[in-house]
Amino acid sequence: MDCSKDWNKMEKDDHSSISHCEGVYGSISIKDAVNHVFKKEYRLPSLQRNFIWKHKQIENLFNSIMLGFPINLFIFWKPHHDPIEEFGSYEFLTNHKPDSFDNLHSQTKINSTIDKPTFVIDGQQRLTSLYFGLMGSYKFNESRSKQETKNSEHKLYLNLTPLIDKKNINSESSYSFKFLSQNEKETYKKNHKKDYGEESLLFEITGMLKNYNDKNDKEEKIKQYLIKNNIRDNSKIHHVKSTLNRLFDLICEKKLIHYYQEQGQNLNNVLEMFIRINSGGIPLSRSDLIFSIICIKVGSKNNEDKPFEAREEITKLIKNIRDNFQFEISKEFILKTYLVLFSDNIRFLLKNFNDEKKFDEFKANWKNVKQSIELVFRLLKRLKFDNKTFKGLNVLIPIIYHIYYCRENYQNIFDSSLPRTEDEKRNEKNIFKYLYISFIKGIFGKNVDGILKRIKKVFENIKDDKSRIFPFPIKDIVDEFSEDTATNYNFDDDTLCHSIENAKKDDPKTWCLLYLLYADKYSFEDIRIENKITCIQKMILKILNVL
Repeated sequence: MDCSKDWNKMEKDDHSSISHCEGVYGSISIKDAVNHVFKKEYRLPSLQRNFIWKHKQIENLFNSIMLGFPINLFIFWKPHHDPIEEFGSYEFLTNHKPDSFDNLHSQTKINSTIDKPTFVIDGQQRLTSLYFGLMGSYKFNESRSKQETKNSEHKLYLNLTPLIDKKNINSESSYSFKFLSQNEKETYKKNHKKDYGEESLLFEITGMLKNYNDKNDKEEKIKQYLIKNNIRDNSKIHHVKSTLNRLFDLICEKKLIHYYQEQGQNLNNVLEMFIRINSGGIPLSRSDLIFSIICIKVGSKNNEDKPFEAREEITKLIKNIRDNFQFEISKEFILKTYLVLFSDNIRFLLKNFNDEKKFDEFKANWKNVKQSIELVFRLLKRLKFDNKTFKGLNVLIPIIYHIYYCRENYQNIFDSSLPRTEDEKRNEKNIFKYLYISFIKGIFGKNVDGILKRIKKVFENIKDDKSRIFPFPIKDIVDEFSEDTATNYNFDDDTLCHSIENAKKDDPKTWCLLYLLYADKYSFEDIRIENKITCIQKMILKILNVL
């Protein structure tokens, strides 16, 4: 199994040499794994994302364990030293909080060293779930009853009353695990008695490991449960003993946690392994990893009066764009914007995010970066674009660059209540032309880094000349690409007609063409379209089959 690439060599050679995993296989009990979490001997690298499992998934995990279903392989990493500075180190969550944002930020960053820590590369959701059930608690996003509040603490219980149907092991309700608050627990018992003629026998899973050392403790715990619940019926005693014996054996004695432990010391290899392993679940990209590494580096200086929380700030910006402008942007989009604004090399490589001076500049100017990103989406809203009709957000990065370096010219430009100057009107028109030509001709369809680099070069050559950098320098961009036969901003009658003839249903380009042809206020004065009537006639015929 080849599982790593040296990221720093990727720029020179996309077929760089592959390293091999260097590890061992092993197994431990669930009890031992959870205790490692409790003692902070198991850690999460900061590149791990927030806990996302719902309470039902945790209940089903315990049910599957009782039914004898195997647990998927865990992946651990055992470094020889504590790589806090390079990797970041976080504790596992020990109690679920109602807001998913809290489940990310309530993780405690570990600054002190522990001898030979083990990092959980794959298995965070399962191991956190096991901890919640056995030693922690769960809080719901909303109250589930009138007696409950959003912050009510719920513990995991096993209902011992229903008998397992061994002939139907596919039934998810063969064993009934449920998170209940104290009030819900009493209501649950009463409802069970109302429905089945007797109260349910609930065994608290949370805390079952307390004072458990060996099988003798198991026998004592079962005995005390029988006495406390006054269980005297022989059939019930047999069922309770059988079920709890199985529970304790599976959780405490059997080695059900099977793992592969990577022992190689190359951090890049571990990061690449993390990408490959997680690609089968929720999509994970290098931007997720690089984003986490940025959060480590940017937030690592604690001597500031108000530390810059990169993860929180960027997450809030993404949410703000979604809520106020109805556009979905990603961390990758923001990180690429960072590279274009502050880095000489804009490729998405780990080494390009290692310059502390650039990070300091990013932190110092975050307010302006954020404002520039918000302004570009305000512009899109003015131009009647939305998340459905506008694809390929990388085309916006040059506009963000322009806003950032010309921000004194953008103070009032998108406020429709204020009169605009001629330069402001021309600026908006130039941006409009840039967007539509880029979109209709598919300029950013491939070699995005190359396109961004060339446009950035245009801006850098003229940004000190106030008369050239503002309004938006569409002419300079057109000139930069004028001799490129494959990618250029030349736009004429043939280009428009070709685009119309090849319009396809549900293609965002079709929306652009309709808007371009019928929005007279945005007719291109400097672009001669002699056969516009013919083009429109063709478009109408095409629409019959397209829309």
